Amino acid sequence: MGKVNINEIEQYQEKMQGGFFALKNDKDVARVRFLYETMEDIPVYAVHEIELDGRRKYVNCLRSYDEPLEKCPLCLAKYKLLVKFFLQLYDEDEQIVKVWDRGVTIKGMLEGLTKRCNPLVGTAVEIERSGKPGDTRTTYTPYPLTADGATLEEFPEKTELIGTLILDKTQQELEYFLNHGEFPESIQRTEPAARQPATSRTTRATSERQPERVSTLPQRRVPGKGNVNF
Repeated sequence: MGKVNINEIEQYQEKMQGGFFALKNDKDVARVRFLYETMEDIPVYAVHEIELDGRRKYVNCLRSYDEPLEKCPLCLAKYKLLVKFFLQLYDEDEQIVKVWDRGVTIKGMLEGLTKRCNPLVGTAVEIERSGKPGDTRTTYTPYPLTADGATLEEFPEKTELIGTLILDKTQQELEYFLNHGEFPESIQRTEPAARQPATSRTTRATSERQPERVSTLPQRRVPGKGNVNF
């Protein structure tokens, strides 16, 4: 199945126990654009994680939460079902599109941002990490900057993640994998395709913007406010 309806996250939770974007250290900050206009534009994916050639890779789940396990060999084999956001962001400093791999706990942060920023892409956002490497209590706090009216057309196109980051396999191929530990054909790339630097239009538009913090936000950040779980 791969993509799921954003309103079905709770049902999935009941059934389950350019590169990548990352803020690796405590207090790291990055300025990004979420390449979506509304909450409804943000896809959610149901996937399984497998080990292949010594590496962990995502494979799309072949069933909906209300369909029988037999429809997906990995579900039937008790591979854990993961519901994930693979958020495509435009890194304002590096001027490339990156993918932020997040779990469903980030949904609240995204809902808050899309209510405040409409459209979402029209406002750059600073994201700050609070938590040392390996700390499971790590949180990420978004700080919207001044809206500048940017549109999706000003940025590189997003990558189609099914078939790239997320392996797209048939029921027969998954059954073969369970029996042999490999797929019967050459494996597709499992990382987002490298993105070209921003076009001159994007570069020009970015250089002309001078984002500042929204005046309504407190100058002093209050710990815990706006945070989401890691």
